Amino acid sequence: MKVFRLISSDKKTGSKNDVFISLFIWYMAIAFLLFLAVYKETVIPKYFFFDANTIADYIQYAKSLVPGDSFANTALFYKVLGVGRTSFVFSILAAIIIVFGFYIHVKNRTNTLSFIDIALLYFYMLLSVIYMTLLSKDFIVLLIILPFLYLSKKRTAGLICWTILAAFYAFYFRTYWFLFLGVFWGLYLVCGLINKTNKLFIICILALLFLAIVLQIALGVDVDNFRKIVNDVRLDQGNENANSMILPFIPGGGLIVGWLNVSLTWISFMLPFPLILSLSLYYIVISLLVIMLYYKFWYALKIELQKNKKVRNNSCIALACLILSFTLTQSLFEPDYGSYVRHLAPFYPLFFYVIFANKSNSIERDDESSTCG
Repeated sequence: MKVFRLISSDKKTGSKNDVFISLFIWYMAIAFLLFLAVYKETVIPKYFFFDANTIADYIQYAKSLVPGDSFANTALFYKVLGVGRTSFVFSILAAIIIVFGFYIHVKNRTNTLSFIDIALLYFYMLLSVIYMTLLSKDFIVLLIILPFLYLSKKRTAGLICWTILAAFYAFYFRTYWFLFLGVFWGLYLVCGLINKTNKLFIICILALLFLAIVLQIALGVDVDNFRKIVNDVRLDQGNENANSMILPFIPGGGLIVGWLNVSLTWISFMLPFPLILSLSLYYIVISLLVIMLYYKFWYALKIELQKNKKVRNNSCIALACLILSFTLTQSLFEPDYGSYVRHLAPFYPLFFYVIFANKSNSIERDDESSTCG
């Protein structure tokens, strides 16, 4: 297993010590993740696990796949595996799969990690273990996402194969994934024509306008109508747990207002200003970690897009487009920031592939320059 070292001030004398210390730290960190996978419900608030309880209730009634019924089909998935609400073995195996998922996306990207890199990587591994080591739809999504890196290296043919797999999930679990897949292919094709992230950002905003027009024509509803319906019900019920509910930024309705609201929602996913303005220390810390993740993501993507098209890392571009297209689709449906963070969990390993996309090359250049010196 490759060992990721903290950056050493003395590469010649510190190398062996760095490897030993880093290995010890990573083993301890992974051991804690396994411990958390099993005992998370004793230390984390119960509202993190509402979906797991709902899925557990469905298990006894699940008999066959039903198109579009996400809870029933998720329950059937776990029923076939023989997994129950408090399965110790599943929690451990899921945690191992999650750690492996991060590892395969990072292992060939970098040799050393800064303190900030380690903090971000471990924080998002921690979130992933909390959200995906119990009965959840997100763990199923992780199993669908993990082959993407391998298939993206096969370029168009591989991406088409993955799209077929994702379309199956869309048909039986999440219908909105059809929108997600359409946006992905649009962004992926456009990235072959541009070389700047500011252009890509504008294209993302225009993609939301396109979705707003399509939904207005096809269904006769505003693009942010789906979130409004869910949150109106929660407000009527006096739901106290939805502290991070996403409310309309601009009052009113219509095509333009709906588009502006989902655009601001998407931006707030990367810069969570509503959470920061809440002045809650918990939300501020989470927001800073989210901002840092997206800052590093966009910076790495900027470097990749500036490369000559012949030497670009196609997998890096494809993974970035997958992340962006999913968050764009989330801006239409997610009722609160907690749900957004949870549903994005299967995509966290992809972030770090993009973030570390050029680190290995920069390290090699540093080593070469120090040798020449």
